[in-house]
Amino acid sequence: MKSLILLLISLALVSCSNDLGSYPDAVQKRVFSTTADELEEDEVLTMVKLKTPALFSTASVEDGKIVIDQNQLDALKKEQESFLLEVKKLSSKIEVLYRYQYTLNGFTLKTPESLETKIQALSEVSLTQRTTEFAAPIKRVFKNPEQLLEKANELKNTSVKFIGTLKAQEKYNYKGKGLHVGVIDTGIDFTHKMFAGPGEVSVFKSVDPKVAAP
Repeated sequence: MKSLILLLISLALVSCSNDLGSYPDAVQKRVFSTTADELEEDEVLTMVKLKTPALFSTASVEDGKIVIDQNQLDALKKEQESFLLEVKKLSSKIEVLYRYQYTLNGFTLKTPESLETKIQALSEVSLTQRTTEFAAPIKRVFKNPEQLLEKANELKNTSVKFIGTLKAQEKYNYKGKGLHVGVIDTGIDFTHKMFAGPGEVSVFKSVDPKVAAP
């Protein structure tokens, strides 16, 4: 499953890079970067996921190539066009920056903040998520943990705050001292069908992890 997800993400990124030249510079800067410098004060970037499954969720692999189900494609396009019509009715101020079909069925929208709830209420919408900018945590030296937490709360929106690290420190008194952290990466399953392998459980189980992959 991990290998499949990595492949789909890679394919989606490749498709994005191929389409880059077809977008105006101003749109490219917003869509293909993590910044939102050109947003007005009352504007936000919102990711919208629609209810019909994305194309890769029902795709098959034939001779090492991904084959998209035509019925799925037709259903997805129909839903997306219906959604765009509803968005147009809401406001002319909503701008569609990018359309997703393969790993996600949805859009990136630039919209007035006041319209977010109305977009979420549309019948085609499964969920919405506002894009967030993160700043790198700033390394500082403090005399005590309480001072560290106090100063950390004054920092910008960082990934440390986003995953709830500060709340865990406060609630469970976790300081991180004396802990050993290990990360295990199992690598790519080269026997998977998505990598032109047989895709059989027996073949996967027969692989000796102590021996280098062929």
